[in-house]
Amino acid sequence: MLGSLREIKDAVSALSHEQLSEFRAWYERFEAEKWDGQIERDANDGRLDAIVDAALADHTAGLVPTGSGSGGRIRRDRTAG
Repeated sequence: MLGSLREIKDAVSALSHEQLSEFRAWYERFEAEKWDGQIERDANDGRLDAIVDAALADHTAGLVPTGSGSGGRIRRDRTAG
């Protein structure tokens, strides 16, 4: 078992191009699984309830985000009733 962050960094640095590609793909899956687990725990613990409630209220009111650069602004969806 690797005992320190320095040893891990050294080991990763010594990987061949092919090994590094394989490691990168594994790490991306690993990180995604960790993230998914955190979201699931937060949802189960009720930490996301306020966000979900706000999003549903906006949806019901016909409000939609104006885009990623909008700074969180919303507009009325013209197709909503």
